[in-house]
Amino acid sequence: MKQVGEAEQRAHSYSPERNLWLLLVLAVFLFVIAPIVLWWWHQRTDVLPIVWKRSLRQTVVASLPAFLPDGQTIAVLTAEWGRKEHPQFRCFVEFWRLQDGACLRQEQIMAAKEWMNFRLSDSADYAVLYGTQLSVVRLRDKRTLFSHSLPRRTEVEVSPKGRWLIETDGKGNAYWWRLPEGKLVRQQQWRSQIFSLAFSPDERWLAVETLSTPPQVEIWRVADGKQVARLSAGGFVNVAAHSHQSNLLALGREWLVELREVPSGRKVASWRTKGYIWSLAFSPDDAYLAVGTGEGSIEIWRISDRRLVVQKSLIPGWQRFFRSEAVRVAFSRDGQFLVAQLHNNNKFVALRCAFHRLEGGSPSAPK
Repeated sequence: MKQVGEAEQRAHSYSPERNLWLLLVLAVFLFVIAPIVLWWWHQRTDVLPIVWKRSLRQTVVASLPAFLPDGQTIAVLTAEWGRKEHPQFRCFVEFWRLQDGACLRQEQIMAAKEWMNFRLSDSADYAVLYGTQLSVVRLRDKRTLFSHSLPRRTEVEVSPKGRWLIETDGKGNAYWWRLPEGKLVRQQQWRSQIFSLAFSPDERWLAVETLSTPPQVEIWRVADGKQVARLSAGGFVNVAAHSHQSNLLALGREWLVELREVPSGRKVASWRTKGYIWSLAFSPDDAYLAVGTGEGSIEIWRISDRRLVVQKSLIPGWQRFFRSEAVRVAFSRDGQFLVAQLHNNNKFVALRCAFHRLEGGSPSAPK
């Protein structure tokens, strides 16, 4: 009995070696096994995973990508100011592979002695560069279709299919140009200065935000330039986006999204977002609305019930507590990818849209 008691005492006695092994096993579990399991679970359950990231040089400014008809390539306009001893503005068009973000080729389309703003049509057919001079370049052959001076330019917009170009001045005048011939079709006078323009995908309607008091959004018919509706937005509208069916207009105002019927302007729905609205984009089937926020995150909302499907921050880890990024978003033609541009540092992020599997469906392009 005495031997048994001594054995039990030794078993329960303090053993530094034993405690050290226990601490080692616990450390391996917390810092090695647990992170791997959490990463695996996150990858399996992530419905908006990041496919690739691409960062440009700090001296380069880029446009939001346009998706080519092949569905596998995106076009991006990039511009850079030359060296101090040889100051020159140079604009390039770059073609990236959508699957991995690899640059397939880069071509220079413009060189000038002054800085110019630039736009890329959604069809990736035309590049519009404007400063004191407006130039329209056809990307297929790098030919400048037309060019003229812009004494007081405030806004330039190209229609999605590249058939129309509208230029406005600070007095509320709008000039309608037909592409590719570069013919001035009509000139209109708005009641106040124009802040932004947004064409519908079928190019039948044009949403115009004016700097009136209070701010208003007007819907115009492109065929004859007639106003069909005037909307009271209730405040300054950050961004407007048309659905692919061209029957809905989404207005983003601070933290509020409003859906309006086109062309009547009737209010369909409204809801508050989690972040400050910077950009809006409809999915190809018009079932979801992507919101790019000013806090560096993306929100995917289901339009039918205004439910937040997924919210994803593009700012890593602890940096999101003191760093903010304005995000612009665009869906690919088939809805399989969502490309986001972080405005502050010109970083592009491509995400795979897997949130459709939550409903057992798959994204589809509009018919």
